[in-house]
Amino acid sequence: RSSDLLKRHIPILVFSEHHLPSYIFKVCRQYLVTTMFLNPNLLAIYSRKVEFTKSKKANTLKYIYVSGSILTESVLNSAYKAFPDVAIYNVYGLTEAGPRVAAQTRVARSNNSVGRPISGVEVKVVNERGQKQDIGQVGSVFVKTHSCFSGYISDGQMGATQIGEWLDTGDCGYLNCNKELFIVGRNDTCILFQSHKIFPEEVETTLLELGAFTECLVSICGDDLTCFYSTDALGPIDETAMNQVLQHCKKLLPPYEIPNRFVFTTKLKRNNNGKLIRGEFGYE
Repeated sequence: RSSDLLKRHIPILVFSEHHLPSYIFKVCRQYLVTTMFLNPNLLAIYSRKVEFTKSKKANTLKYIYVSGSILTESVLNSAYKAFPDVAIYNVYGLTEAGPRVAAQTRVARSNNSVGRPISGVEVKVVNERGQKQDIGQVGSVFVKTHSCFSGYISDGQMGATQIGEWLDTGDCGYLNCNKELFIVGRNDTCILFQSHKIFPEEVETTLLELGAFTECLVSICGDDLTCFYSTDALGPIDETAMNQVLQHCKKLLPPYEIPNRFVFTTKLKRNNNGKLIRGEFGYE
């Protein structure tokens, strides 16, 4: 974690703006960077860059920590292939809880789990009645930590909710038999389509993996499961690229989670925290 790095007087390199992967790799070699912190979308982009060049662009790297959104197994597998000598750890947390809740370790790295709760933190998964879910059953993720926040500054701000000693994170997930936590989406973004519950974040992450879209947002519009997307080219993708996206989705998603309508938009709106604004006001 950044706080641990500071305590150990280890230099931290921070970029003030977005840069191309080639530049990032160059700087990593220049400053002998050993640890990189990425979100899943950036990890997918960097993995593709390394595979494309067929060389170890960041050969000083030893660790990559991933957080910020859901890490899919396909992105993780691509990263393992692109960075065979780098230890990749998925972690999870929220500002209201310290901010770290769980992290993968050498003994808790099952697929795309976020690992086990860190020391001093408890996690439970409950159903709508507040009862603990069995192993593998999806439910609401609750956290108990001594680092819990005391409340929001702004009235009406939505996010985590404190219930007694426990914090309702607003996330949905499940625990496996190794006590590792898996996050599948948010309670407040879950949508119902064709009698199925869909977590749009999971679908969006899959759609972004090929790099055809810069951003995307999945929502129900009328009778359609619609994907609103933007591109670096500031225009819609061609038929060949769209077919590649659909084939990619068919390999990884059930049929009811694959959007049946795609709409190009110049911009997807975000709130002050950088999160997508969902619903009819989330795109232009």
